[in-house]
Amino acid sequence: MNLKQALKEKWYGQGFNATPIMIGSAAFCCDIMERNLGFSYTKYLYDFRNDFGDMSYYFPDLKRLGKILENKLKENPEYFQNIKSIYDRHMEESAEFYNKIEKTDLRKVSEQELIDLLKKASERISYSVGVSHIIEPFVLTTDIKIKKELQKYVKDKSELNRIFTILMAPVKESFVNRYENALRNIKTKKDIENVKKEFFWIRNGYAGRHILTDEDIKEELESIKKKKPMDLKKMAEEKNKIIDRLNLPDDLIRKIKATEFLTYWQDERKMHIIMAVDYADRILEELAERIGFDIKYLRQML
Repeated sequence: MNLKQALKEKWYGQGFNATPIMIGSAAFCCDIMERNLGFSYTKYLYDFRNDFGDMSYYFPDLKRLGKILENKLKENPEYFQNIKSIYDRHMEESAEFYNKIEKTDLRKVSEQELIDLLKKASERISYSVGVSHIIEPFVLTTDIKIKKELQKYVKDKSELNRIFTILMAPVKESFVNRYENALRNIKTKKDIENVKKEFFWIRNGYAGRHILTDEDIKEELESIKKKKPMDLKKMAEEKNKIIDRLNLPDDLIRKIKATEFLTYWQDERKMHIIMAVDYADRILEELAERIGFDIKYLRQML
């Protein structure tokens, strides 16, 4: 399929700050999916403008994969948890690589070693998406089905929207929640240093890394002063009450619980992606310094 033909097809697009080397590395998750799951995407469509990119899913892929995953879930209610265990193993391998980088003085390695490390860092970005890229085809196609099925039990439109929002809400702490709670517990300069050490990756994106500074922490601490921590326990209780009150069928409950699980996994995945970006960018920074290029040009490599 050439570009002219591709543009006539139906796509589901998302736009965000991104650079080719980072988001392009993530695209190699297709090979990881195929090897571990036996199915994958067939194509994506990318459009980059400086540090902004559009990534589009081929809509027939979303429908095909969504159907495969629905069937997998019917056959085995623990299917997504089983795939998550594969992902967790891959992230343990990534952690070993990051530990190696932490112990390596990049200024002292040869250019060839630096390039080899960059290849491995790019691979870790691929794995940070990896098998978790089953999330999109399930969630993007199942959300609509869940809401449609809920219409049988909730007739009022505004009440339907309210209940749907509650049922789709996360009930586990996100990495942003953890970060904000860590900010609230800051009392000393040492606490600030500990937060920087634990959440060094928090302000990274798909375009590159942003080193977390004391000033960032002070600004964010100020911004959350009036923000109440989420009561996740209360949210989970309200969700279960709605499910019981409406007497929802098992198949619908299974889809709701699966979406809940995948939403949390998606959040964890983002953490792993921007962490992987951090280590790749460290290597790019050293490479840029050696060859006398602005790093922004190296980030445009694919």
